[in-house]
Amino acid sequence: MTRGECTLQTAKVSRNEPCPCGSGKKYKKCCAKKETVSITEMIDNEIFELQKELRIFAYQRYGNAMKQEYQNLMTRLEDTDADDAEFFEFMQPFWYIHFKPLNDGETIMEKFIKYKMPSLVRPRLQEVLQSWDTAIPVAGKVIGLEGKDILFVDALTDQYYTVVLSEQMSDFSEGWFAFGILLPYEQKFSAFPCLFEVSEGQAADYEGFIKAEYAESGFNQPQTFLTEKFLEMMHRIPQAAASVDMESYEWPSEGAKEVASQFEQDMEAAGELRWVINFGIGVWVEYCKKTNKKIQKPANYVAALRYLVYMVAETEGQMTQKELGEKYEISASRVSSYYKEIHSHVESFIEDLLDQSKSKEMA
Repeated sequence: MTRGECTLQTAKVSRNEPCPCGSGKKYKKCCAKKETVSITEMIDNEIFELQKELRIFAYQRYGNAMKQEYQNLMTRLEDTDADDAEFFEFMQPFWYIHFKPLNDGETIMEKFIKYKMPSLVRPRLQEVLQSWDTAIPVAGKVIGLEGKDILFVDALTDQYYTVVLSEQMSDFSEGWFAFGILLPYEQKFSAFPCLFEVSEGQAADYEGFIKAEYAESGFNQPQTFLTEKFLEMMHRIPQAAASVDMESYEWPSEGAKEVASQFEQDMEAAGELRWVINFGIGVWVEYCKKTNKKIQKPANYVAALRYLVYMVAETEGQMTQKELGEKYEISASRVSSYYKEIHSHVESFIEDLLDQSKSKEMA
């Protein structure tokens, strides 16, 4: 008998007896390990097959309802293109299966568990399937890879997860920001169908964006927010790292453009997030439109604009009027004066932006 033949023939061998394969080692230090690996791999394969069967079950029985929900989603999302439509046509059913109650109050996942449970033989597989009624939406960062597992931390809850790698996730790298729907798998999790990376790098921008969206949403629980707004956040989050094209604006003067450029440069140097920088530039553009002012001393306005942004965005790197005055070589009172001047012209603009953001979250 070869070493490869002993896997299915050693059930009655004591762990301390010589291994039947003839290696001379104790069974527990030889083929018992291979048997455990073999069973684990078999369960892994059965779980992935179970996920495929779940998708078929959903499409065959609730395809029309999912299609209608997809159409509703596309009317809510702004600035979509053909690529967006294709992606969300694929992604939306995975969210729907777990988080959208049907007319009778049950989700497709709950119905599938009732349908499939009687036909499962393995207790481990039964336990895994039963646990799938507690799917977890996540948005966060890959912080490490260990063998076939991804170590992942959610941005809103700081919860850590060990996610079993699938073939679709073989090229993940540490530091990537991603979205996913996690299903319990004993002490780990599997992603349904996989983790979806936003892009490599700029994870801090994405994390800051989604935290700000949650803070303004009115939701009291991070997972409730992400459950409800999962697809919308996937659509909107690329904005968090998009730079503003300074050349696309008609500036009233070179000084006005210089304020925007210097503000961007200084905020980047301070480690501020891209969405915060873009917000400040947007406010400055609005101020320029309202006043058409010829800027004589750009540094004064940069100091005031930074202070205004800090007052609205409440970032971690906030500076006082005194600190900004020292940096830009003007008095704190001058920072205050310029701040009030800018704020008086953009106050309604900022309020509209905040109202629009809240309306999107509550839609």
